[in-house]
Amino acid sequence: SISHPASTLPGYQGANTRGISLSGSVKVRIEDTHVEKIISHGGSAYGVDVLLDSHNIAIVDTFTDKIHAGKSYTREDFTGPNAIPEAVAYRASELSSNVRFIGCDSKNNIFNNADGLTEVFHDLSIGASEMSELLSSESTFEHFASSTKNSATGLYTNSALFVLSLLVLLM
Repeated sequence: SISHPASTLPGYQGANTRGISLSGSVKVRIEDTHVEKIISHGGSAYGVDVLLDSHNIAIVDTFTDKIHAGKSYTREDFTGPNAIPEAVAYRASELSSNVRFIGCDSKNNIFNNADGLTEVFHDLSIGASEMSELLSSESTFEHFASSTKNSATGLYTNSALFVLSLLVLLM
């Protein structure tokens, strides 16, 4: 159920915390960012959260750690329309699309006193599948290839490695 007639998210969301939140955002690139110590005493905690109809989002070379959800409560304290808290470093909602997390990292210091979801990556976005991984690999290859010298030998070697990587992903 929803907490308000005009609400688009289920349950009470007022206690949730986010380090970076993108909602209804288009063509955004966040790069070389550090998100740490995101704590919610009574709700979910997200390091980077891509919400609703956001699309064409790239989160690149970002570090997110020390995420703590439901710090002051246990699972038994959450009743009614209130969702069990989630602790997630990088999240993309099911209504978002073309969201890429490239070179993102965490030391996996993610905690949830309410025993809800605890993940580094929770990507529910449209197209978050093997194809999404393939596109991320292709993008990574393009970046790598453009930063190398334009020698024919170097480009040939990089292309061969890329083709081998594609074959492994497709198996």
